[in-house]
Amino acid sequence: MLGLAVAVVIALLLLFAYLALRPPRWPFKVLKRRGSFKSSGLPVDGDALEERKRDFARTKPGLLVVTPTVSDPSSWSSAFPSGDMNKEKLDATFQELQAWLDNQLSSLKCPSRLQLAERVVGMVSATEGFRFAMEHKVPPCFPQSKFVLVLGFGGQVRIMWTAFITDEPKPNLTSTPFILKVVSDDLNTEKALKDAEKLGVKMDYVAVHTKETDLEVYLKAKQGAALSRAAVENC
Repeated sequence: MLGLAVAVVIALLLLFAYLALRPPRWPFKVLKRRGSFKSSGLPVDGDALEERKRDFARTKPGLLVVTPTVSDPSSWSSAFPSGDMNKEKLDATFQELQAWLDNQLSSLKCPSRLQLAERVVGMVSATEGFRFAMEHKVPPCFPQSKFVLVLGFGGQVRIMWTAFITDEPKPNLTSTPFILKVVSDDLNTEKALKDAEKLGVKMDYVAVHTKETDLEVYLKAKQGAALSRAAVENC
């Protein structure tokens, strides 16, 4: 009898462990666990670019950068406050980004392709998140959204957008059991210069289960090594 009782206890413990550790059901009907999609055409002038500049100015407090010399995701430093939306400050912020990209690429002895800053600003935008939501039939609710600008040793410039994702938006939602990661193709290529304005940029995504509740902690603890490799490898 004692042996049977012990076996029952062990079986129950194993069952509880399985229930506690198994990931939750996949709640999304259209969104796959991984896939790809195209951004909208990235504007290079006019009102559409001005709108992306405003998005960038609002988003820049959440913009992180990884370079061959800065391996941990670190906040991009701007001399201009994020709340100021007048055209003069928007243009100054854009020029600040443009100068930063040029300086970083020059230090790597790599070219900075024409309109690179416009493509970066175009990708660091709420517009693409909304399009992703509409295309994949998920609510446009992405708590703790972060953008990571990854600058590679060979002059590659990619944007990774990451956020918590849900199928059931709720008031005051700050985290969910799923994280979405979306990575652009290299924005600093002749192909991107030729195609991005009219055809958009290819982006790959993956959605993963997580128990983390702080996205910046997740990026630094769980993604820091991968982002660092992407920055130092000529990929």
